[in-house]
Amino acid sequence: MQKIYVIYSDNVGCPGDVIDSDIVIEANIDIQEKEEAENDKGLRYAHWYEEKDTEYGFQYHYLSTTNA
Repeated sequence: MQKIYVIYSDNVGCPGDVIDSDIVIEANIDIQEKEEAENDKGLRYAHWYEEKDTEYGFQYHYLSTTNA
């Protein structure tokens, strides 16, 4: 099953093409599952990612950016 996640931001550029799960924890990136996502801070852009289980652990692969 494909899991989609979102990162809200005021920057039009995505935080990265591929983000490792340990970086998400270390950098305290607020990545939210699509079904439960809330843009509490009213940020302008939504960066969409697909979660993939790779040989390096979980990674989030960039899909697209939309207006939030």
